[in-house]
Amino acid sequence: MIQHPKAFQTSKMRYLLFLLLIVTNYLTQAEIIPTDSGETNYHKANIHFQQGRYEEAAEHYWAAVLLHSTNPSSHIGGKASYAVQDAFVPFIKCYSIRDKLADGTAYIAMESWKRGQLDMAQLYVDQTLIHDANHEEALLIKELLESGIPPNQDVLEMYLNERGMNKNKHKKGSNGSPPQLGNNASGNKNAAMGGFLTPEAHKKYEIGSDYFIKKQFALSAQAFEESCTLTGERLGVACTNAAYCRSNILQWGDKGEQFTQDMERIVDITKKEVEEYRTELPHGAFKWSKSTSVHPHMMLAYPIDSMLKRYVAESFAEMDEKTARIDPTGTKLVELPPDLPYDPKEKISDYIFQYRSLSHFKIRVAFVACGFNSKAVLYLSHDMFRFFNRSKFEVHVFSLGAPDNDNFINVAMRGVDWRQRVKDHVHTFHDVRHLKNSHIELARYIRAQDIHILIEWDGYARQGERAQGLFA
Repeated sequence: MIQHPKAFQTSKMRYLLFLLLIVTNYLTQAEIIPTDSGETNYHKANIHFQQGRYEEAAEHYWAAVLLHSTNPSSHIGGKASYAVQDAFVPFIKCYSIRDKLADGTAYIAMESWKRGQLDMAQLYVDQTLIHDANHEEALLIKELLESGIPPNQDVLEMYLNERGMNKNKHKKGSNGSPPQLGNNASGNKNAAMGGFLTPEAHKKYEIGSDYFIKKQFALSAQAFEESCTLTGERLGVACTNAAYCRSNILQWGDKGEQFTQDMERIVDITKKEVEEYRTELPHGAFKWSKSTSVHPHMMLAYPIDSMLKRYVAESFAEMDEKTARIDPTGTKLVELPPDLPYDPKEKISDYIFQYRSLSHFKIRVAFVACGFNSKAVLYLSHDMFRFFNRSKFEVHVFSLGAPDNDNFINVAMRGVDWRQRVKDHVHTFHDVRHLKNSHIELARYIRAQDIHILIEWDGYARQGERAQGLFA
């Protein structure tokens, strides 16, 4: 079973105080470094978060917090398109989902002290030490607070040097973004990679991400490849992203040599990450500390060992389920009820008995998706439901997405409603939009229908709409 971080012992009022302090102090006193707008960083953060790149997402969410309302020209209607808490809460989630919640609050404490916001620094030091009484950075800031020494970068570096701590990891990046703190080197992206993630390599990676968002895959592949090369091919996500971008534009090289090299690189990186991030547990269970560099969608088309594809899916499924259980404040993981997860083999003997003893027995097949509307997948598959043999199969659909707008159906689709076509050819169409944000309640509802075969259609697409965590 997944190990969960300890819940912070705070009330909702105290959490609201955190946000109030963020709004009234950070935005009035923080030293803002001119760079991308808050909106740009917020957009980048959301993309990284959806892809499970929580370290990168944290950097941009923090920049979005600091840069909120600092670039009015990019705002919608003269106002920022997001609230501070819209960036701050997922910033905390980026740490809690990796069981590094104390690192996030310790970073805020450190930044608060450096800016002379001593009350805020004390507040976050206290919260960090509740979670981890031996947290190195929190203990350092506590000592600085108790000493009464005025905030000063030179003083901070002196204390860091005395303790043999890496002073560079407390310097802000070009976005005003947070370094990854913590006693465990794996919590610091640069430290975990042996210090090879240079500013130039990081910049190339960000350029690659920008081009990728714009679907300029040739330029994106070039930037990712340069980042990969600058790190000695040790920044896995840059190296695998470069390969993915090349595959999108069929940039396979002479006689496919580039494609062969890309596949060899992906296999090598994934094997190393499986060894580093995956832990075998008793009774065939396993645990992942973080997801792999390659995304499951990328792996689908790659002609490589299917077991590696399984490992990649495992890593994302575990992080996906954790994400679904983060509480609304973003400060803790909600425990699973004692009866979950369900054992898929529990009812097999009952089903075999029913099959052998009931003359009218039907196999109940169900599909779960948020895309039962005019999406590409349904365009290719909506007609298949009419070919099920109704004397042998009872087909169910669990739909988490909204239907198409009537005007869209009448004008753009010329009256063709694919969702309705599916409804016409299944036994029961379950509209469960109200359960899309609660994979626990959705699991209970589906189990109550006594489904034999459950099929998930969304994969890892449509973050926030699909049944996140349901199948983990």
